Formats: sequence, C-alpha cells, structure tokens
Amino acid sequence: MARELGLPTCSEERLATDPETGMVLPNPAKVAPKATIPDAPPDHEWIYPYSIGPHYHSQNAGPWYVYHALRNSKHTVATIDEADVVYVYDYCYMMWILSDHHAREHWWLRSNYTPERKTGSHLLSVYRAMMALPRWQRSGGRDFVFYHSHSGFEWDDLETTNKYQEMLCHDFQWATFLVIEQMQRWRCPTYNPRTTIVAPYSSTEVINALPDADKDLLLFFRGDCEPPVPEVVGKYMRATVVASLRAVAAKEKEDAAADEEEYEEGLGDDLSVCCHGRAAGPTVACTEREFDLNELKVQPHRPMLEAMASSVFCLILPGNSQSSQRLTEAFLTGCIPVFLGPPWHTLPFAHEVDYAAAGIFLNITGSEEGGSAPWWEVPGLQMAPGLEAMTQIEERFSPAWWFADVPSEAVGSMQHLESLLPLLRQMDEEVVLAKMEAVKRYRSMFIYATQPQHPPSASDIAIELMCTYAKFGMRD
Repeated sequence: MARELGLPTCSEERLATDPETGMVLPNPAKVAPKATIPDAPPDHEWIYPYSIGPHYHSQNAGPWYVYHALRNSKHTVATIDEADVVYVYDYCYMMWILSDHHAREHWWLRSNYTPERKTGSHLLSVYRAMMALPRWQRSGGRDFVFYHSHSGFEWDDLETTNKYQEMLCHDFQWATFLVIEQMQRWRCPTYNPRTTIVAPYSSTEVINALPDADKDLLLFFRGDCEPPVPEVVGKYMRATVVASLRAVAAKEKEDAAADEEEYEEGLGDDLSVCCHGRAAGPTVACTEREFDLNELKVQPHRPMLEAMASSVFCLILPGNSQSSQRLTEAFLTGCIPVFLGPPWHTLPFAHEVDYAAAGIFLNITGSEEGGSAPWWEVPGLQMAPGLEAMTQIEERFSPAWWFADVPSEAVGSMQHLESLLPLLRQMDEEVVLAKMEAVKRYRSMFIYATQPQHPPSASDIAIELMCTYAKFGMRD
C-alpha cells in the first residue's frame, strides 16, 4: 500500500540492533555510510556501532516473527478477501520510526544522522488508506490485527503522536491489538480487554535457552534505576528496592563478622542486585566486583544472561513503563521471577502462563497500617514520563495501570523490604523446585520462532490468540 501511495519504501536492511541493549537503531552502514566511526576503546568492540545485530534480535521484533510464522504456516491466504483475519504488517515502518527516535539520544548517531521526521506521517497515511478498503468498511476493523511492540514513543513530533493516539482510540477501537503492556490501550476510553493481547518482548539473542547452571546466587537484578529526576515511579521503585536489599546484605556481613561463632561463609554474597547507567546513585550502582565497568556503565548482555541463569530468583520490576525485557530473560534463563508491587510488572499471555505457579508475588504494604511502599513517598511521581490521562484514571494506585494479573490468593503481603531475603532463603526446597519446573514448562512461550513449534512458541500463541480474539468481533 505504501508503494501505491508513492511513499518511501521501507527496507529492513536500514535497521540494526544494539547487541547490548536490544534496542533497534539505524544501521550505520545504511544511514551514515560516510560518517567516521572512532576507534573502539580496548575491549569495548561490543558497543554499537562497532558491532551490530540483525534487526530481528531487537526486543521489539515480535511482529516480524509472527509475520514469518504466519507465512510459513498452512493457514496463509493470498488476498484480503480470502482471509478470516487480516494481520497488518507495519513492522518495518514502526521500527523505522522507533530507530530514528532512539538515534536522537545515541552517543554517535546524534552527531552523524539527522533523519527527516516524516516516517510517522507516512504510516498514518497508509492507515487511512487501509481504512478506506471495503473489507475495513464492512467490519469496522473488527477482523484486523495490529501488533505494536513498544510501550510508546514520539511519532516524529507531538502533533503526529496525538494523531496516532486519536486514531488508535477512535478509528481502531474495534481492531485487535497485540501489545507489550495494557497501558498502550488503557489510555483509550474505548478500551476493550477482549481485543487486547499482551505479548512478551522478543529476546535480543537467538537462544532457545542457556545451559542449566549451578545456582550460586540467591537473587539477581540488573537494569536502569533512577532517572536524572526521580519522577517515574517504576525507576524510583527499582532504586529503592536495590538500595534496601544491598543495605540488608551489608548489615548481614557486618553482623556475621562481628560474631565469629555465628559467622556463615558467604552470607550476604548470595545477592547480586545493582543498577546500570551513569545516572545510578552510589548506593545502587554496580561495582567493579559485580562486573567490569565500562564507559557506558552497563553490562555486556551475554554475561548478564549467564548471571541470571546462575541465580535461583530474579527480581522483575517495572521501569519507565509497566513492562521490561527482564521477564522474557528470566524464563529463558530458568530464573524464578519475583514480582514486587504495587506497581506491578505486566504479565504477557496471562491466561496461557500460570504465573502463580512459576513466580512469587509480594505486595509491599509499608511500615505502618494504611501506609504505602517507600517508592510512593516522593511527591510528583508519574506513572510514565509525559503521560497524559485521556480517561482521568492515572491515579497512582489505579489497577487500570499497574495491576497483577493473577488470582488474589497468589499475592503475598510483606511490610518491609528487609524481610525479602530471609523469606527467599527459608522457602521450602520442594516449592522452589516446583517453581523452577514451571518456569521451564512455560519457557517456549517466551521464545519467538519463524516456524510453527511444539511446544508452542510465542509466535504460535500470538497467532492462536489473535485469530480467536478477532473472531469475537467479526460480523457474519
């Protein structure tokens, strides 16, 4: 349709993946071929743009995998009129917009690549042409499926972003959407849970699973924490949790060293939780002991996955928004996810994955009756950066934004974060082994594939659900 409208052809060759963060970025050889790339610092050849991965290693590449899984199945048809369900494959344009968005903040790209901010407008033009099709006119879009695999970003500019949001909430209200968190559609007064499917991030590496490893660690976490201004509740939550747990571990070591009779070798060393990024404060930042620090103050991805695989439990906390890549990685590495809330991390495929069996959910109630968890105590916190409530439901504890999609009996209650480490250490071994088995049982649902798989992959689950959900709204 883009070609018929005379719009620029989108080629996936112009996209690349930062092998460190999993973010999609412009391919430097395509968008800035004449720019000079400085020599890499010693042992930092893994940093983009010194090395790149193919676009489908991006954490947002789920739509690409689902497209190819559909094309390789026996259920694909040649025309829109023949189809029961129409999968709108806007992946290349969406990733083009997203890669340009990421480029604006990248250390090398921002000086060597200045994209024209028209890609979002081009895609909106295609959407308008699609809505003029007889098939759309007959069904109101009820049998169309979109897959938007990023929680939200600026489309060219604020005006284009607002036009997309209006289109999402009004024109696409009857269509089925695959998203990575409910928040992408909760903003719409027309939100319908029957046409919203939460899917996981795709892995940044093509791995079925890391080899089973000895579980030398009790608890693991890595991720960005405090932003420069701690106003995003998920980031501030991360910083509060990490600082508290590190203080508990330090106190354990101090007390054990003072009482030689009670000293337990390695006490306090079974914890590896810290924060990436230059903005991380001194109480939460990763140290040289935890990994070889580099100029970006982040950890190479493969060693981080290996560390996750060597840990019994992995903290799964929200960040800038309700979702993060850490949940996919926990299932890939065989690490039991530990969810703290509120706010709660999103749960993809919640009706397919038994999260109560695989994970641990703890509601942090605060130190006083009727109080709140410590990360809610900073004035001016937001649910997500720049988010405006279209439905006036962004009150901080609203379940519309940050709910745990599990039965209430699966959520335990804990007053103080200081109680977390003793609780995990004292957990019955049979319970721990059962949760590890559940993580392995559902692992395939977090791995995207281009061919039908058994047990089903994330692609298979997405296709099954999108066909089922779209059928709910189809007219005879």
